[in-house]
Amino acid sequence: MASAAPLHYSFTGTDQEIVCGPDSISDIGKVVDRLGASRAMVVCGPTIYEKADVVQRVQAALGQRCAGLFSGVQPHAPVEVLDEAVAIATELAPDILISVGGGSTSDMCKGIALLFAEGGNIGFIQIVFGYAIGRIGCQLAGDGDYGVPTDLPWGMAYPDGVVPTLAKVHPAPVYETLMGLAIFGVLWSARKRITIPGLSFYLYLIMTGMARLSVEFVRLNPRVLWGLTSAQLISVVLMVVGVGGVVYLLRTRRGRRGLEGSLEPARPGGE
Repeated sequence: MASAAPLHYSFTGTDQEIVCGPDSISDIGKVVDRLGASRAMVVCGPTIYEKADVVQRVQAALGQRCAGLFSGVQPHAPVEVLDEAVAIATELAPDILISVGGGSTSDMCKGIALLFAEGGNIGFIQIVFGYAIGRIGCQLAGDGDYGVPTDLPWGMAYPDGVVPTLAKVHPAPVYETLMGLAIFGVLWSARKRITIPGLSFYLYLIMTGMARLSVEFVRLNPRVLWGLTSAQLISVVLMVVGVGGVVYLLRTRRGRRGLEGSLEPARPGGE
């Protein structure tokens, strides 16, 4: 029986190119040049990196175009692994990603490309913005989230609210909207300068805990322990967790250790 001819094809889609064939590795440098790139980040899993020489051959074919390697891909591209890969991409500043492996590796490259372009944050910064906007609904509804009576000039009554009051009170939802937008602004402006995975999240816990702790002092919620409301107690826990997380990350430099352990220079001849 005659052996099947080797599979040889290429596919070019939106911002990606798939190359398959016996000479694909040796031609990869030409593909990178044709796409106008010069700093390639190779992405693969630990098995293919350790058990075969494919990745080393790719690096050798890239030569000086190879900016570095992430070899920690796990099945289904879990978020924590994606965080580490994005941290490395932030350090390397690649202009092209090369996936060596199967579906999970391809998915990881897609995630890296998306998050690297957005500064490496997954969703929660946008959630902060959504929370701030959501508090506008509380303000318009007058649902009882307002504060205690005040004679400050911006105090307001809610005569037609879901929980009406004729007294001028602190517009606590307005305070929360303003603080939420401020937190969003800080995290958004710093998103591309924070390269340690998880650091933005712990900073968020600190800032949102401080915001809720402060606004509760003018709200109507009952005190349950040590003169604090239940929301304030939760806020204290969030701040403690946030501070602990920041200290831990800054001490261990997990992202930087991952970079140092995963970068491999191109080695001529795959050696």
